Amino acid sequence: MKNKSITILIIVLLILIGGITTYLVFFNNKVDDTKIEDTKTETKTDTKTDTTSTDKYDFSSYETSDIDLNKESKLSITKQGVYNLSGTLNGYIEINTEENVVLSFKNVTINNTSGPCINVVNAKNVYIKLEGENTLTDGSNYTGFEEADACIYSKDDLIIYGDGILNVNANYGDGIVSKDDLEINSGTFNIISKDDSIKGKDSVSIETGTFNIKAGGDGIKTTNEEDINKGIITINGGDITINSTTDGFDSTNKIIINNGNISIDSGDDGIHADGYIEINNGTINISGAEGIESTTIKINDGTINISASDDGINSGNKRSDYQVLTEINGGNITIKMAQGDTDGIDSNGDLTITGGTINITGQSAFDYDGTATYTGGTLIVNGEEIHELTNQMMGPGGMGPGGMNGQRMR
Repeated sequence: MKNKSITILIIVLLILIGGITTYLVFFNNKVDDTKIEDTKTETKTDTKTDTTSTDKYDFSSYETSDIDLNKESKLSITKQGVYNLSGTLNGYIEINTEENVVLSFKNVTINNTSGPCINVVNAKNVYIKLEGENTLTDGSNYTGFEEADACIYSKDDLIIYGDGILNVNANYGDGIVSKDDLEINSGTFNIISKDDSIKGKDSVSIETGTFNIKAGGDGIKTTNEEDINKGIITINGGDITINSTTDGFDSTNKIIINNGNISIDSGDDGIHADGYIEINNGTINISGAEGIESTTIKINDGTINISASDDGINSGNKRSDYQVLTEINGGNITIKMAQGDTDGIDSNGDLTITGGTINITGQSAFDYDGTATYTGGTLIVNGEEIHELTNQMMGPGGMGPGGMNGQRMR
């Protein structure tokens, strides 16, 4: 009886030990499975992100057509695809589709004596890839084109990239126009235009590239003034040279310059935005009636050289949805003014300087109507370092009644 009890006890213990072992093995495997699944999920997400950025211009799934333009007088594109173009076209390209179209230029010449060289009536996006040297020349009069007013005209988004050259001779009006967003990511552009050279209604963005612009109007421009989130020029890099009859840059809303080498010789403002201008870096050389003009101007860094016959930097009330303010937080700014009623920095609102080096040569260094705040940076006026913001008002010698009032000590 005693031996039987011991046997039963041993069997119970073995069952318990086996159950515990099975549970532990199952639990450990479950934990390991969870870790593996998490790792797979993270790897899949990362791979997807990399693929998206890498394949920005991957059109391998599109049907490809090789087209000899020498055989065409008008090339009509009505479906999605990549169109490899070569030769000379005495006529124009018209795009009318709901889909994406890629025009791959390789040593292409297009001449149209009576209209634009490219007319995008409708598309989802139009991409122009540049290889070799390409030249587009329109006529001084357009016949039979209701809306087109540019050598390259698109009613929808236009994206240009590649390592080639694009020469644009715009004899009728503008050079390159999108009535939506215009994005330029690389390439060399030589543009001569009767009116504006590069224009996007909702936006113009430039990543990099070389630009030689001679404009009878504005150099680079946006026109949307209804939407505060549109009408924006963004410059992230590139070598940009502009000779313009009116403004170098002109925006109905906002201009953001993050980098680049920019040289502007303008008949009016070098850089003009109705709403807001922000400069974060880059080298900017301006010669014009006014250097930089907007409602709000914020300079955080960069090298800026301005030679102006009117104000060097001017904040005025041009849009009610922005504060009238000039704010300088850094950078190296040199302003040379012409004689007369001119100001180096003129704010019709507030003036704030927290850093940077500002070197002004002229009769009137600062003119502000609101509050001036000076907490940091180096101020040099006519070769002499100063430590306060003097308010130069109208009057004899640029000093009106109370001309020295409102000084803000450093």
